[in-house]
Amino acid sequence: MDFVITKIVNKPAKSYLVVGAGNIGLAAAAFLADQGAEIFIYTRREIAIAKTKTLYSTGAIAPGTHAIAECSTNLATLVEKNGGTLPRKVIIGCRGNDVEDLAIRFAPFVEAETSILLICSGRFAGLIFLKTLLRLGVKQNRLPAVADFHVSPFVSRGNSNDQVNIIALKNEVNIAAQTPRMTEQILQDFQGTFRNISVVKSSLELNLQKCDEIVHIPLILTGWINLEAKEGHNIYRTATHNTAEMVVRLDRERLAVGKALGFELWDICTDYHKIYGTSGSSLLEHFRQVPAYDAATIQNPQHRFLFEDVPCSAEPLQSLARIAQVKTPLLDACITFSRSLVDLSPAWTFSAEDLDILRETSEVLKTTANAEKIAEKSEV
Repeated sequence: MDFVITKIVNKPAKSYLVVGAGNIGLAAAAFLADQGAEIFIYTRREIAIAKTKTLYSTGAIAPGTHAIAECSTNLATLVEKNGGTLPRKVIIGCRGNDVEDLAIRFAPFVEAETSILLICSGRFAGLIFLKTLLRLGVKQNRLPAVADFHVSPFVSRGNSNDQVNIIALKNEVNIAAQTPRMTEQILQDFQGTFRNISVVKSSLELNLQKCDEIVHIPLILTGWINLEAKEGHNIYRTATHNTAEMVVRLDRERLAVGKALGFELWDICTDYHKIYGTSGSSLLEHFRQVPAYDAATIQNPQHRFLFEDVPCSAEPLQSLARIAQVKTPLLDACITFSRSLVDLSPAWTFSAEDLDILRETSEVLKTTANAEKIAEKSEV
């Protein structure tokens, strides 16, 4: 691995804008409020917190009742409540399908001083966010610092209304910003926010290391009959040795893409060990050691494990494999099978030029000419 690890150390918290009132958004809000931060929540649907200004947290991490400064479905309202400017520190918990729409909503308010952490399963969400801003005419000198998470920092469950249960913090979570300048700003603004995250230098490598869809898609497809019948189905607890091995074979294709692009990525079992502290010689053993999976029952097939993970994670990986001339028969089959079962949104795809941008992290968005070049190529 070519990661340069910088641990984030303790520093007093101030104010944050948390975007999203799902599981991750509410977990982030409770976690930060527990540190004494002033929290603004932006959500695109009405939730109880907007009236009560109260978030309830019942888990082992950040338990208690937390006061929220403001919660609104109108971003301009939150800007006004914050004195006419967007809070400098923003944490976005969203699906990959929503990244472009959120960038559109944020475009009028972002400044170069804005620091954004994107907790998103979609690959290259940070790049998509910035490319969308450029396409909308946001000037280079106004671009915010944006960093991707490799995986959510929380093991949590939420009711998507006003209550969240943060079971634990994951052991090791990496983030990577889009440029060195952005990395420096992210470090400055998020010092001490999460004790379990490390800043690494390569956005390309970090996004190739993401494994969510590698696990989710095979397990969803092999349990499809139960899901289509709308029977409660725990894809992790019903996984067999053969389905777990299917995940491992799919993961080998991801590793091959990474190697062709110059990275020795860690495999899926090592990923589980780093994140959850599990151990064992088989992936099924790792599944069985994650207590949070006991509550991971899926009720119907309209689930993000297909609707987000196929177009926003699997297909970007497939397009990179094509560029790298790596054959991915199992990945291709999973995508084809998924799209034959359900109507999925258009995919995020990448060109050879996008790959060059990701490789040359120190150069991306460095000059106005380069920014304009990216904007011309920003159809996703």
